[in-house]
Parts: sequence; structure tokens; C-alpha cells
Amino acid sequence: MRLIARVVLPLLLFGYIALETYMKLHHTSLCDATGCKLAGELLRFDAMYLYYFGGVGALLLAVTGAISMRSARFERIFEALLLGALAFEAVMFSYQVAVNPEPCLFCMGVLGGLTLIALTALRNKLIPLFLLGAVGTSLAMLATVKNAPTLTKEGTYLFYSPTCPHCKKVERYFKEHHIDYTPLSVTDASARRVLHYLGIDKIPVLVVKKGSGYAWTVGDEAIIRRYETAASETSAPTPTESSAPAPASLSPASNGLDTLLQSGGEEGCTLSVVPDPSCSGEEGDK
Repeated sequence: MRLIARVVLPLLLFGYIALETYMKLHHTSLCDATGCKLAGELLRFDAMYLYYFGGVGALLLAVTGAISMRSARFERIFEALLLGALAFEAVMFSYQVAVNPEPCLFCMGVLGGLTLIALTALRNKLIPLFLLGAVGTSLAMLATVKNAPTLTKEGTYLFYSPTCPHCKKVERYFKEHHIDYTPLSVTDASARRVLHYLGIDKIPVLVVKKGSGYAWTVGDEAIIRRYETAASETSAPTPTESSAPAPASLSPASNGLDTLLQSGGEEGCTLSVVPDPSCSGEEGDK
């Protein structure tokens, strides 16, 4: 039983992580849940490094577990590594559950594997249970900002700030010309996250959603010019009529944008960005 708990199970966990790492490198995954697509965006570094770190950790558990069956010193090292790994994964998974629409199923598998190893390898079974309960309870008590769908239906959206004079200029124009739109304040974390993923640090930003296509225009002058040009051509602006440079194709599986923008799960959503130097980040517009 000790051999299974300390060597076989860690090796199986290593194989599980290694398989997911291989699939990620080939742009696929064991899990297609929303949480899996968004989990990597919560990190301060490339998510692939976390897979490498997890694989090395699981392999190290197997090695120290094998040696621990003959050495009391390595038994303490094995238990410390196991509890550290369990605490790390418990924090990661609990935070994902708190902020994402769906949990990451792959991370759930890793946490489950570590929990199984802890319950079978440790003499005191209460330690891993208390650890998991403490982590889950502490994060449940914290107020966390959830990742939420931002663009849920077709239409015109304006990312703005209540203190941005450029935004107010666009809002006045829309009001004077009776243009329907949905305002999205950048005081909302989900709206800021979308702009962050797009690499946009200026507002206002206009987005027109049609089907799974998006046309983006940045800056008050560019937005107003877009509508004035469309009016002169007696046609409303749509994603296929953008005068932007060549659009950049983004894969929803690679960065979670499809989930945040709710484009329906299709590959290669087109985002056309028109920068405008006139909106230069003044008076709280970031």
C-alpha cells in the first residue's frame, strides 16, 4: 500500500500533468470548460510554466516517496512536499472557483490526485482535510471580482469612464444622433479585463458585435468619424465595413477572449482596432 500511495499515485499524477502539457503545446486540452480557458489569464506569467512546474513537482513526489520507504528523513521531506503541493493547488483551484463561471476541470483532477495521495500516504488523515477546509473557507470569506461575460448579444457597446472627457464627447454625440448603444464602464473589472487582453490602454472604445465578429474603434474622434462616414454612405457601421487595418485573428482557446466576449465558441474571432492619438489617457481614462 505504501508503494502505491508514495510512488504509483504520484507517477500517475505526473503522467496526467505530462499529457495535458503535451496537449497544450499542440493547442488542445483534456478540458474545454470556461474555467480552463480563463485560469491561465489569472497568472502573472505564461501558463505553460505552471504545467512544467506541476510535472516536476509530481515527479519529485514520486522520487522522494520511493526513498522515504527506506529513510525516515525523506519521509518527512515527502510529507512536507505533499502538503505544500496540496496547499498550493487548493489555493489555485479555490480562487478559480471563486472568480470563474466554471472551475478548471484539469485543476480539479490535479487537486483530486493530490488529495488521494495525501489520504493514502499520510498517517494523520485529518491534516489534508483540515488544510483543504481552511483554504476553501478563507477564500469563500473574501470578496472577489468574478470573470463575467461582457458582450452577450449583438449590438453596439461603448467602453467608457465617467471621468473621461473624450468619453463624454462620444456620449453627447450618440445622444444627439439618437444612436442606441450599451455603456460598459471601465470601473467594472470584466470590462477592464477585456481591454487588457486586447492591449488597449485608452478609452473610449467602441465595439460593434455582429454574429461572432467584432469591429473595434479606439478614440473619440475615430468613433465619431466612423459614424459620420457611415451616415454619408447611408449605411450603419458593421464589423464587415470597418476601415481599420488588417484585422488580427485571435484563437479563443489560446487566451480566453472568446469566453469573455461571448462570441459563441467559434475559432478566429476578428478584432479590428483603430488607434486614435487624440485620446491620450487623460483624467482617469485608463
